[in-house]
Amino acid sequence: MPPGPGRLFYLRHQPHVFQKLARKYGDIVSFRIRRRQVYLVSHPDLVSQVLRDHATSFVKEWGPRRGHPVLDPGLLTSEGADHRAQRQSLSKAFSRSAMAEQRPVIAEVIADWSARRKDGETIDAVREMSLLASDLVARVLLGSRVDPDTLYEFGEVVMTGFRPAILPFGIRRRPIDPRPSGAALLEQLRRNRYRDGLLSMLFDMPGADSQIMTFVIAGQETIRLAMTWSWFLMSMHPEVKRRVEEEADGGGEPVFTDAVMREAMRLYPPQWMLGKRAIVDYQLGEYVVPRGGIVLTCPYVVHRDERWFPEADRFLPERWLDRESSPAYFPFGGGARRCIGELFAMIEGTMMLSMLARDWSFVCRPQDAAIDARLSITPRRMLARVEARR
Repeated sequence: MPPGPGRLFYLRHQPHVFQKLARKYGDIVSFRIRRRQVYLVSHPDLVSQVLRDHATSFVKEWGPRRGHPVLDPGLLTSEGADHRAQRQSLSKAFSRSAMAEQRPVIAEVIADWSARRKDGETIDAVREMSLLASDLVARVLLGSRVDPDTLYEFGEVVMTGFRPAILPFGIRRRPIDPRPSGAALLEQLRRNRYRDGLLSMLFDMPGADSQIMTFVIAGQETIRLAMTWSWFLMSMHPEVKRRVEEEADGGGEPVFTDAVMREAMRLYPPQWMLGKRAIVDYQLGEYVVPRGGIVLTCPYVVHRDERWFPEADRFLPERWLDRESSPAYFPFGGGARRCIGELFAMIEGTMMLSMLARDWSFVCRPQDAAIDARLSITPRRMLARVEARR
């Protein structure tokens, strides 16, 4: 049995707790939560082993799973051969060439959001980035015009249902049934189609409702948090903000802007913890995880480890300007379950930062860095004053 603290009870700031456990006990830490034996893995080689090399020895644990009333049996909840077949059928839609064709529409959606801003106003950054991400999902992925508030509110219902149940830390409460609002949203998405989006083919597939709902939810969660934390970190680091603005004003390739987004997701990975349940007895390093044991891989912990990222707690976007991909960096997961929309998220996120930085400056407050970590690392509150640059 690996070393560990014994039994772990509910603690509010789970990422910091796991970071302390890894630093104290090493790359494999064992503890119990309720009646479940849990193994926290914090070495990139072991993470790759679990998420990629031996992924068939595990199934998802916590987070979106089978049985969800609107997402099952979509890409997010499926397992095994079913998941592989779904992913293969959708992969062409997220190719680099397909993405390039969508850039004008992405730019149009961002420009529409920008046009609604007023100099000097204070916005709820999380909500506003959610609304922008929701509009992008509807118009770019699904080719439909739907009130972003409707998409956002549906997403909140679904995510609120996940949050008490996805971790073994919280009290499990009966969530609001998202099916009525989901059915109404699907009807609107179908009725308001106006163009061919990346995933418009879903509307013509039998039993596609769960797949459409999957992308409505997943398509807004990652990007809204990546953008919110990017604006916050830029606001706290004026020299980084200046470089992004200069790059945006120059109109060239947003290389440094891309690095800013990657660094924001290093410090605040949208999904900070990935849980896997062993379906066989599994050799993990020098230890054996028994069948039914839970293995946690925690991007937050690995991303802030000095062994893989020097000055790991500092916001240093320039580290990505000459750095190749590393198994120590996995904000989008890994292996067969790596986020299929990763390229879409990076393209739309970089365009959002670049286009908005040309016209606006977002001024955040240091105290808004306090986090609420359940399914994702979300600011408890993130207010931003919007100032016109022109």
